[in-house]
Amino acid sequence: MLERWNEWLAPYRAWSDAHPHAAAAAWAVALLGIWWVLLRAVRWLIARQAQRMAGKPWLRDGLRFRSWEVISAATVQQYMRDLGDGLYAILRMAFAFAYVLILLFLIPETADFSTRTLAFLGDRLYALGVDMVLYVPSLLYIVVVTFLSIQLIKLLKAFMEQIEQGKLSFPLFPPEYAAPTRQIVTFFVIVFAMVLIAPYLPGSGTQAFQAVTLFIGVLVSLGSSTAVANLIASFVLQYMRAFRVGDLIEVGGHVGTVQAIHLFSTRLRTATNDDIAIPNTLMLTGALKNYTQSVPVALKGSVSIGYDVPWARVYEALLNAAARHEDVLRDPPPYVLQRSLDDYYISYDLYAFTASVERLPAAHSRLHECIRDAFEAAGIEILSPAHTHLHGKIGLDPAPQAPAVSAPSAA
Repeated sequence: MLERWNEWLAPYRAWSDAHPHAAAAAWAVALLGIWWVLLRAVRWLIARQAQRMAGKPWLRDGLRFRSWEVISAATVQQYMRDLGDGLYAILRMAFAFAYVLILLFLIPETADFSTRTLAFLGDRLYALGVDMVLYVPSLLYIVVVTFLSIQLIKLLKAFMEQIEQGKLSFPLFPPEYAAPTRQIVTFFVIVFAMVLIAPYLPGSGTQAFQAVTLFIGVLVSLGSSTAVANLIASFVLQYMRAFRVGDLIEVGGHVGTVQAIHLFSTRLRTATNDDIAIPNTLMLTGALKNYTQSVPVALKGSVSIGYDVPWARVYEALLNAAARHEDVLRDPPPYVLQRSLDDYYISYDLYAFTASVERLPAAHSRLHECIRDAFEAAGIEILSPAHTHLHGKIGLDPAPQAPAVSAPSAA
């Protein structure tokens, strides 16, 4: 059989030896067709396998561990599609590279280069394969540590959510401590997992890896002083229970409702619908007023009235203004104070209490409306009288006066 095969190939060998470039061109055309057919076949096989896997329960329903959804179904399906596209792209590149090397091998002038290239790639692929086989135990260790860390973080999150919702309670651990405690423990779990994984990463013992680690450490140490201060302030604020999400607070001249307490800043929403992010260090070091935890909140209205109006009438008008306000509480009762006795007027302050903290700016505006209505009903003008005396200047003649005109007497 082998002899007959050699007899069939003898004419082709004689022709290819006489015309090597023409034989190479013929092989180029034939290999191009084979390459195209193989790529179509690989593409069909990948698509068929993807259709089969799409019917698998673990791919259709996602990856779940008991009641926890580790990876959603849409994410798993997208990963599988990306994996198929990536595998097809790699095979297409491998076929194209092999096609070029075979053509170079068929041309006499480049046959030696193709042989040396194949030998070099073979050695490198063999070494890579050996390294990959030897790295399997380390890879399994990294996968196990990562999986256990993720499950521990999810278990901690579920446990802390039970405490936040009031389903679990402990005497010395209020629900407000659940969020910062979860963040702290999660941070240390991640750091501990990274410490365990780092020695098993590829190239962890090389000088390049150590240099990159040192450079990152220097950058973090130089630029993280403010970030670390804000991070620590975030935990201190939450453990102090100075405010919670949804509270109306005033800090740094800003009044707004707490929308979220992040690791580095606290986000407020003002009455004008402005979203303000305040650094946690400012929240910790500045004066902070929590209106929600100070219910009832005092509404203050100030007026200045001249000395000619009896203070009792002013008191009565201000108290009537407080009585007109729909959101003012009767207990504790409103009261009036005389803040100062100025040169031309007296400054009065009205203090009225309300429980409508969420409507505090509107309540202040309504109090001013009631004060104006009450003073208008009492016949008192809200004015700050001032007297100005103009003295003549020495050396100047007084201004001429018009002659007086007497009224005609009755006949």
